[in-house]
Amino acid sequence: MEIIDGQVRHHASAWLEALVPTLANQARQAVDAHTSVVVRSGEDQRWVTATSAAAGRCDAAQDVAGGGPRALALVEDRDVVVDDVVTCARWPGWARACADAGVQSVAVVLGRHEHARVALSVHRDTPGGWPSDQLRRLSELADAIALLWLTALEVESVTRATEDSLAALGARAVIDQALGVIMAQNRCDADTAFDILRTASMHRNAKLRVVATEIVTRVSGRPPRVSPFQPRASTSPRAAGGARTSGPGSRADAASPPA
Repeated sequence: MEIIDGQVRHHASAWLEALVPTLANQARQAVDAHTSVVVRSGEDQRWVTATSAAAGRCDAAQDVAGGGPRALALVEDRDVVVDDVVTCARWPGWARACADAGVQSVAVVLGRHEHARVALSVHRDTPGGWPSDQLRRLSELADAIALLWLTALEVESVTRATEDSLAALGARAVIDQALGVIMAQNRCDADTAFDILRTASMHRNAKLRVVATEIVTRVSGRPPRVSPFQPRASTSPRAAGGARTSGPGSRADAASPPA
């Protein structure tokens, strides 16, 4: 796998996640109602954003009030619509919280991409049904959020794997330096030097790299230096032209997660 540029690797996931509030705001504009977003991937479920405090309170209420439409939608993997929360007898605690927040009608539309699920909840201050064209548009946006979120998780996973690989390469370089010292001091081959280093590590209950660092430092008078990894220069037309990678130009304002 080609290792991507360090700056892009560290910030790509944040850029992708920053687009979720933008899509949530597009959903708000599409149906003239405030939205909130919860994402589930495997066992991980996260409250992501809301376009108003009322939407955030209404969404969060079902986590403490014994359920609600968003919880049902994620469990049964389907859209759930509540035309009038005042007459909703299934989740009375959630319905009261919605009424207190001024919300009278809620639609929860699921977005899907592979194993990611997005609950895009839309909160309206008037009762009544939801037109099918609005629900279709919400479904498209929810699918886009699911794709975006899963991509962000994949970028995050690649970032961790790359950093772990670079750390392992650095540890290997330090150990190799220590083996050279042991071979010179003991007039032995590499295998014997490694056995000596491993035995010292076991007796001291310390990692190989820690013992190796101490050996090199004791002999040279300073800690071992490991050359930083230099990523391969890009040959793409964009890079050749000196174009600069940047994140989204703007980010939609989103309410803070409800307390």
